[in-house]
Amino acid sequence: MDALSGSHPKIDWEATDLVTAWKSFQQHTEFWFAGPLAKTAEAQKCNYLMIWIGNKGRDIYSTWDLSEDDKKKLEVYYQNFEKHVRPKSNKIYSRYKFLSRVQKDIDTFEEYLTDLKILVKDCGYATPEEMVRDAIVFGTKDHKVREKCITEGSELSLEKAINFARTYELSKAQLKTMESEDKTINMLNKQGSRSNNFTSGKKYGKQYTPQRGPPQNNKGQSPNFANKCKNCGELNTDEWTETINVNDVPVNFQLDTGAKCNVLSLLKLKTICSHPIITKQVSPLRSYSGHIIDTVGVIHLRCSYKCQDHAVKFHIVDRNVQSVIGAKTCEAMKLLKRIHSITQTSNLQETTKPVQSVIGAKTCEAMKLLKRIHSITQTCNLQQTTKPFLPEKLEQQYGDLFTGLGCLPGTHKIRINKTVAPVVHAPRKIPIAIKDKVKAELDRMEDIGVIFKQQEPTQWVNSMVTVIKPNGKIRICIDPRDLNKAILREHYPLKTVEEVISQMPNAKVFTKLETPFGRYRFARLPFGINSASEVFQKIVCEMVSDIEGAEAIIDDILILGSDQKEHDMHLKQVLDRASEYNLKLSAGKCEISKPEVTYVGHRLTSEGVKPDPEKIRAVNKMSKPECVRDLQTFMGFIQYLGKFMPNMSTVSAPLRTLLEKKHCMALG
Repeated sequence: MDALSGSHPKIDWEATDLVTAWKSFQQHTEFWFAGPLAKTAEAQKCNYLMIWIGNKGRDIYSTWDLSEDDKKKLEVYYQNFEKHVRPKSNKIYSRYKFLSRVQKDIDTFEEYLTDLKILVKDCGYATPEEMVRDAIVFGTKDHKVREKCITEGSELSLEKAINFARTYELSKAQLKTMESEDKTINMLNKQGSRSNNFTSGKKYGKQYTPQRGPPQNNKGQSPNFANKCKNCGELNTDEWTETINVNDVPVNFQLDTGAKCNVLSLLKLKTICSHPIITKQVSPLRSYSGHIIDTVGVIHLRCSYKCQDHAVKFHIVDRNVQSVIGAKTCEAMKLLKRIHSITQTSNLQETTKPVQSVIGAKTCEAMKLLKRIHSITQTCNLQQTTKPFLPEKLEQQYGDLFTGLGCLPGTHKIRINKTVAPVVHAPRKIPIAIKDKVKAELDRMEDIGVIFKQQEPTQWVNSMVTVIKPNGKIRICIDPRDLNKAILREHYPLKTVEEVISQMPNAKVFTKLETPFGRYRFARLPFGINSASEVFQKIVCEMVSDIEGAEAIIDDILILGSDQKEHDMHLKQVLDRASEYNLKLSAGKCEISKPEVTYVGHRLTSEGVKPDPEKIRAVNKMSKPECVRDLQTFMGFIQYLGKFMPNMSTVSAPLRTLLEKKHCMALG
């Protein structure tokens, strides 16, 4: 067998728990050396180990001073690597993790027991079996198992506790399969129940019944009623389905326009996330037929469709059910488009009738109440925009760009320098006067997928900072000063205003679009993270890179045009692209179709570039320098105006002379 191919041992040197990672790796190598490589010489086994250990492991090896004999002893390698990872082990922290481990709703007992046995190894307890036994009693999710264990009293052993838990879990699973509940979940509702007027399963008002109501077909039945009538065979199973990437894992969903929430089975969730963090929810779901469906809880997951990411809230059900996307999410992800009115011509008169509520996706499509979007192309965009483009009515024509929370495509992983020691901040006290507002804002942010509850211990904890905005609302931030020291920044070149100005020799009409960068950073990156500027700049630059007359610096997008027609064409291209990227704009801060705009501290006009009047006003209001530091501040500030001041160097020479060490400075 080739030891260099297949599933050979690997170790993640970036793992949070390096001790556990090393133990798993060592055990894997021992299986190889006792199995396929049993007849291999020990020196050769050492070579295999160094091949599997990775670049970081070989760097560690290079720091050792081994004799020629030791280089051929496998045990020496194991001992040295063990010494390297052991200092990173903390007995107190290991006991904390062990004592904090409880069986979650999504854990099987075997998964829970395995974790306990692994965690207890680093705790240094004199009686580890008793500690595992006690952990099962205290941490089991099943009350009956705990009750049975306590009844045993001092006679309870680890083996008995394990048998009780396994037996109860098996019995519960067998009972569940014997229950006569519905095996499918359709038309899910969060509250209340609705009964059918008839056994056909369709809903009709008083004016619509299978006996009197919709037009009859050739069998004397209404078309909709025939779908589920006993005389017409089986239920029509023509469903809308779509494959959507959930955390980069493709999942086939049923698009249910009657469902008020989104549903995933627990089994499917485990194929998406190995250790999902599920938030418990008290209120159960109710199926279309009125049955109550117990849920494990809710979780927010990243769903990708047509190059756009969405934070979607799912209800997790511990049953084998079809994955469901509800109506609201279908519309938000542009899986379906709702048509609010139908215009028809009858007897040479045009009438517009409002669409009444309709049940059933197929019927909606047949009646053209819903349009399924199979693909998004540039041609499609041009066909949908039948109205003339009017810059003064942007908020009406592109209303979705100015409302809601954006989510740019792709994900960003914050890379941490592992040599920097993690820091855990103590929680800051929240003033009683705003505590309710802070709680409400946290709940709101959790509902829309901005933040998630973290129940597992983490190495980094940043204290929360609350800021009261001018409108009285609460902004939730963090204090990342210590974290920023460990973040490995992405070095993406930020554009300078001079580069942008060079692209506008003939520009006469300007538009400045401002994105709510703070909100974006907060939704996808915490406030103050020092790598966020480069990340955002990179995405926005890529977004407008192929659009002529469009430039971007951080959160400000500039659109140029030599005349109104050219400007409007460039502006429309940028807005269409922003819509595709799900980028949101700040309506109150945008300047649309102006003869001049303020952009990154400069006033751009049809006559050229001018200094920002606010900057000039600030210079005029500066107090007279009274010390070297004051003069340095003043000189740094007016440096911005240098490009607009003739002979700036000559005029400021006396002041610069005062800053030289060989001169004595007497101010005031």
